[in-house]
Amino acid sequence: MKLQLRSFKTKKTLIVKIPNPCTLQHLKKLVSQKLPSTSNSLAANLHLSLNQKDELTTTSPKDSVQSIGITSDDVVYFTTHPNGFRDFISQMSDDVLVIILSFLPIKEAAITSILSTRWRLLWRHLNQLNFDGNRTFNNEVSFRTVCEKYITQVNSVIQSYNHPLIKDFRIRYCLRNQYVVVMMNFLWEYLR
Repeated sequence: MKLQLRSFKTKKTLIVKIPNPCTLQHLKKLVSQKLPSTSNSLAANLHLSLNQKDELTTTSPKDSVQSIGITSDDVVYFTTHPNGFRDFISQMSDDVLVIILSFLPIKEAAITSILSTRWRLLWRHLNQLNFDGNRTFNNEVSFRTVCEKYITQVNSVIQSYNHPLIKDFRIRYCLRNQYVVVMMNFLWEYLR
């Protein structure tokens, strides 16, 4: 069986002929022999994947690569990186991710919480709360409805927020001149 082995880092492709059957460990050994390296333990540090994301594993060392879905002419990605196929962002510390999130408006930063369990609470560590609700309204009814929704969203974020320090706090809401008085009245009612 012939496989295309592509470097995750350089995208260079090697063609390797493997015996049938072939274990995953034997495949790693064949790949490591093809790579220019002085390390004798390269096979142990080699990570293989069919989709550049999930590392290939077997339940038993005796399982063949065919039993995990590898077929002739498949492209198998390899890397010697200690983290395997984890993406660049996943390798960043939470502190770095919070810095990146600080460049987003708070609404978009909070939306990142759906990415994974790791991201769920990251936005709560931002020390800048920038609420940008720029909109214009055609009538007072829609203004009041959207304004109430906006205030509810801002309150929800503030109640969920748990960072001990806020460096920057801004609420921006663009209004036509005719609605400034309406907004002031609404805020006055809301704050009472």
